[in-house]
Amino acid sequence: MITSGTDISTLNPSIDPQGEIESAIRAIVEPLETESKKEIEAIKLKAQAHRSELEKQIRLSRDIEQADIQVCKIRLSGEIARIRSEFYGESQSPTVGPIRGLPVEMLSYVFRYHVESGSSPWVLAKVSKLWMHTALSTPQLWSHIRVGIHGPSPALVWYVVNGRKEYSIGQKQVCSDTIQVDAALRRSGEVPLSLEFACPDWNQHSVVNSTFLKILNPPLSHRVQSLNIVDAYIPNGTIPDDTPIGPFPRLLSLKLPKNPNDWVNRLLKAVSETSHSLQVISLGGVRYLAHAFPTVEDLTLEYPQNDEMIIAILKSMPRIRKVTISSYNQEFGLELLERFLSGSEPLLCPNLEVLLLGDEFHRFSLPKGKAAPLVKKLVKVRQQIGKPLRELTIHWNFRSEVVNYA
Repeated sequence: MITSGTDISTLNPSIDPQGEIESAIRAIVEPLETESKKEIEAIKLKAQAHRSELEKQIRLSRDIEQADIQVCKIRLSGEIARIRSEFYGESQSPTVGPIRGLPVEMLSYVFRYHVESGSSPWVLAKVSKLWMHTALSTPQLWSHIRVGIHGPSPALVWYVVNGRKEYSIGQKQVCSDTIQVDAALRRSGEVPLSLEFACPDWNQHSVVNSTFLKILNPPLSHRVQSLNIVDAYIPNGTIPDDTPIGPFPRLLSLKLPKNPNDWVNRLLKAVSETSHSLQVISLGGVRYLAHAFPTVEDLTLEYPQNDEMIIAILKSMPRIRKVTISSYNQEFGLELLERFLSGSEPLLCPNLEVLLLGDEFHRFSLPKGKAAPLVKKLVKVRQQIGKPLRELTIHWNFRSEVVNYA
């Protein structure tokens, strides 16, 4: 400290008071600056990590959004094609292009929507090598198989894949020989099968018969989920008497041909004993039904012999909800309608919701003067007992009018 009496000339010229002050300030500030820089760097690192995580979440959300958009596009394309085919008779294949950057598992998942919408899996297989490999490695795309080319159906569509023509009708692969059938079965892996046989002409029955015999026994019988033989020519004697049939543990839908054959009753017996999940059955020319189907909810009867037979069949299906019946017999239906009204026995078809008598091609021939009063009474009685019909439609014989009483 310099006093007023001190001669400034006597001070040590080597000491700089201002420098001492600045040195002291630096001694205090520099550690603070170093510590602040470290804290700032730590904050930056945390911010960068948070930003990276946000960017990752955004990219993932965009991928999921793009996948959802592609799924919607494929489903809409299939629905539009189906509507055009039904209403305008157009057969159009949806235009598709490769989806870039999706994992194979997600691409396979998207492909299933395409086929479930009723579109051909061959559309996917011809787009690119990646799509072809993914499609051929997804068994669920190849579970729908039609054996036999000719017969009542929409026009065939063909696609060139690996230099070969592959045919399809909607989602179904069309096989006209045993080589194509074997290839289709290999593509389907172990998934449940939906099989359709189309062979109205005896000249075509070779591949149909051989394939039909093959699916009647394990391991293929275990995989059959839907079996449509309505338009198949499978003559008597096709199934040898000593050939076992079944089991069919996965069968949900069975549609039999209109002309009765000796093998039909054997097939029905095997189905009744081994299929515990059957929900839909169409009986063509069956003269009688000796077996019960307690799980069936949807029944179609074409050309039934008489009302007695129909009533016996309905009694064997206590869970039935929908019944469609058509016949050329003029007196068919009178006893059936009276039986639906009878209170002396347990109610016939207590769970019935939809009753369709006749269709566009097979009219309900019973005169309206006899049937109409019973129909009105049937609707009233069902309402009174708390079992109303949701739909009761009759295609009268004398005109194309469809009368709906419900």
